[in-house]
Amino acid sequence: MCRRFKGVVVGITLKETETGTIRVSFRSMNNEGNVAEIAEEFGGGGHKKASGCSFDCSIEEIKIILTDRCSSAIKKAGLLV
Repeated sequence: MCRRFKGVVVGITLKETETGTIRVSFRSMNNEGNVAEIAEEFGGGGHKKASGCSFDCSIEEIKIILTDRCSSAIKKAGLLV
């Protein structure tokens, strides 16, 4: 849903399972970005515009990890608006 806002490059959804694992879903509206590369770094997979992975740590830790990683990817790809 957040991908619909002007300037959003990557949408990330975090969902906690009953076992405490956090499932992460990445979505990209931009043809130049590749969220599968990010998911693969964390043991996940998918394709260029939609991918996911899982974490076994706190949501707060995941937010820090993914904010840093996605910011780096966006800057590297020159997609800052």
